[in-house]
Amino acid sequence: FTYLSLYLFQMNEKNVKIKIKKDTNEKKITVMKYRLSSEPLIFFYTVIYTINYTVLPQLVVRKTCHAHAYNETLCSNEDFLSKNENIKKESTTWWFFLLLGSLLPSVFTVLIWGPITDVIGRRHAMTIVPFINGIRSLIYLINSYYIDAHVGYLLFGSFLSCFYGEFQGVVALCYAYLADVTTDHLDQRTMRMALIEASLFFAGIPAGLLSGYLLESLGFVSVFGLNIGINVCILLYVIFYLPKDSSFKYEKLPDKNNHSKSEHSAVAGLSSSREEENIDNLTTGSSSYDKIQKTSREDITCNQLFNPFSHFAHVFKVVTSPSCRKIVIPVIFSFGFSVCAIYGELVVQTLYLTNQPFAFSPQTIGYYSAVQSAIRGCGVIIMTQLSYHIFDLSDFSLIVIGIISQMACYISIGLSRTILPVFLVNIAGLGIPVGTTTLRSLATKNVSSENYGAVLASLEAMDVLAGVLTNASTLWTYNVTLHVYSGIAYFALGGFSFLSLVFLVIAYCLRRDIHDNSL
Repeated sequence: FTYLSLYLFQMNEKNVKIKIKKDTNEKKITVMKYRLSSEPLIFFYTVIYTINYTVLPQLVVRKTCHAHAYNETLCSNEDFLSKNENIKKESTTWWFFLLLGSLLPSVFTVLIWGPITDVIGRRHAMTIVPFINGIRSLIYLINSYYIDAHVGYLLFGSFLSCFYGEFQGVVALCYAYLADVTTDHLDQRTMRMALIEASLFFAGIPAGLLSGYLLESLGFVSVFGLNIGINVCILLYVIFYLPKDSSFKYEKLPDKNNHSKSEHSAVAGLSSSREEENIDNLTTGSSSYDKIQKTSREDITCNQLFNPFSHFAHVFKVVTSPSCRKIVIPVIFSFGFSVCAIYGELVVQTLYLTNQPFAFSPQTIGYYSAVQSAIRGCGVIIMTQLSYHIFDLSDFSLIVIGIISQMACYISIGLSRTILPVFLVNIAGLGIPVGTTTLRSLATKNVSSENYGAVLASLEAMDVLAGVLTNASTLWTYNVTLHVYSGIAYFALGGFSFLSLVFLVIAYCLRRDIHDNSL
């Protein structure tokens, strides 16, 4: 569905180009020459990521069981494992250490990784990800083969991922690459980024099917062997197929009368996205961006490249620069609260559905997650395509729709008390991914192209931090309010979404103020 949408988009752009060339020769027309870019990379990496976080907890339990000198027959017996409190307690502790070993360093490394990709180039950085991740999968495979080896050896694989910022670093890299190739065509950026967001959701479907089948039929070694194979495919794709930035050029027709007046039009309120992009060009173009005192990333020395403090300083300088901080900082906080709500849902969803009044089985929870992912993955594509081709909505309008969809979905889930409604209310969450992907797009439109990695790194650092903080706070809220009403935790998630909306309104008001002062 994702790649069919990409193909239709490509055909539509060709038709538009032919029509305009026949009708007029007076305007400068810019048409993006489209081909697949970072979408397959983030799709397959998310498949690996999902498989790891589905299978690794089970591997930790199995290795902990063997550490207590139990035989393979007992360690593969689910009833025995579920009743042994010592194994459950110890395996939970080791799983916490594995998560801590990758997530906590990633809060800092993602801030370093973003500026480094600004220097070395996105395509070179993308070859590093499957190489390191392949080594990580190999470590897990060896630990699966030597099942009696100490569970602590898994920490080596867990720690490797922090070198590229874990999952959030890869997401930032793919978004930055797409921002690079849409630099001269900002009105298409949000729609293209939506395809990356959709890939994140659709990846959960094959990951769940493959990991469950292979683990049950062939064991842990086959699962991590599959991960190694996927990493090899990603590496080959990046080396031989992924386009270089120079291949994404924009074809321009002869310009007889320079730019039309519409290119410099300004609007107030939630105006059309085409006109909004012209306002963005006024604030992010080379003429006004010269006001920012920025360091030339091309002239950076080798010592600076591997100096984390220089990257921290650069990210801070970009985010707090006078010409964009009034918009970028509120957008970062709006993104952070929206992500807090999403992570909170992931944490509390299984607990909420396995307890009364639903009492879902693990298989039913799997179906529920698949339905939820399919709805949101299709929703982000459909809504952004309709916005671009028909309704012509601005970025702010799309974000408002996404946040309202998020609030409506979480409040509805909290109010649901029977099985059918708790499935159906996920339709209200159709626009949830639209909000987060458009916030990323909006942030990149307010900095220059050489700083895309830095601003996206700040967003993903907020993503990691939100995940760490939300896990504890959401579980605490659920446990405290469980005896009162189990849906209160979802109402709290709706509160996070409301705070996201508040910061978005602040960003919009400040942006209007900047635009009014520039007239």
